Amino acid sequence: MDENCIRADRMMAKIREKLDYQRYLTPLNFHEENERFLAAYEAGERYEPQYRYEPFREEVSGALAELAAVPLDESGIGRLLEQEREALADEVEMYRSIGTPAFTEWAIRVHGRPDPKYYERALELSAPEEALPDREKTLTAEALRETFAERIGAYGFDWKIEVRPNMTSKVSVEPERREILINGKKTFSENDRVRLQAHEIDTHVLRAENGRKRGLAIFANGTAGSLIHEEGLALYNEARRNVMDQEMLRLYAGRFLSCLFLEESSFYESFDRLVKRNFSRDQAMYIVARVKRGLSDTGQGGGFIKDYVYFQGYYEVAEAIAREPERYEQLYYGGVSLENLDVLKEEIRRAQAAGEICVPAVCRG
Repeated sequence: MDENCIRADRMMAKIREKLDYQRYLTPLNFHEENERFLAAYEAGERYEPQYRYEPFREEVSGALAELAAVPLDESGIGRLLEQEREALADEVEMYRSIGTPAFTEWAIRVHGRPDPKYYERALELSAPEEALPDREKTLTAEALRETFAERIGAYGFDWKIEVRPNMTSKVSVEPERREILINGKKTFSENDRVRLQAHEIDTHVLRAENGRKRGLAIFANGTAGSLIHEEGLALYNEARRNVMDQEMLRLYAGRFLSCLFLEESSFYESFDRLVKRNFSRDQAMYIVARVKRGLSDTGQGGGFIKDYVYFQGYYEVAEAIAREPERYEQLYYGGVSLENLDVLKEEIRRAQAAGEICVPAVCRG
């Protein structure tokens, strides 16, 4: 492999270690402001959460400049590394802009916009019929941690699993650090135990470990633009295990719709729209608080547009595998997108011939 490719990959991995979504994109006053919003909403008053953030520590400018000077070849891997270099520069700008009016623009450059062609499907799945009952959630975060530890042990991987009290998501997988973070304020159902195992371990962790075999961090951490199919495959695996029920798919549809209208909607407007479609207050808060983070004044349009990728990615992956079933195993080459598969055709073929692509059906412990 070209030495410049290896050098650029290592440099990008070091920069990524300093980009921490949980640290910088979680408002310091997240729970307090959300509770204030809910109290006002219940009282029939309008309040828009005002979030504060930890300032991004500027430690990457010199590394980015050095990275930009590394020449990359025109091979398939060289092209993927060039795309990642450009995406990484955009992502750093997104971190720098947290809490400013420019944040939304950079978040869109990093994650793109939802495709309106999935609007009718999302609308149908989130239709305002009677609210679906929540499953009984009696499992603690510590119990889920034990389930994850057992599953990872069956694969023979070495990952750190930590319960944290201040997170915007229920679970977060950090492949750069081989860490799984679980929200200590959440409880989980028995269905969640299986669903999150399929989603987090059998998809995110397994793809990262497969990617690590390739000798480049980009395949463990994810290529530029691969997040949508990373999450799409995770949902596909939930459906494959028959644990992605209508309630969960409806939540993903709500996330998609909130992102679709994000640039024109305030926190209150986004929340109220979901409540009027019979989402519970807890569900609406979970969805909207995630997509409005990154802003200081959530009364403005915009926010963190990433959450559409779950719903849209699921259908893109499901449609691709229905057309070409071999895509399922190919997606386990590492953290790659559907678009990467043709670029990496020869590399994937060699990995398959060497038995170096592990999929859940084969590797399940």
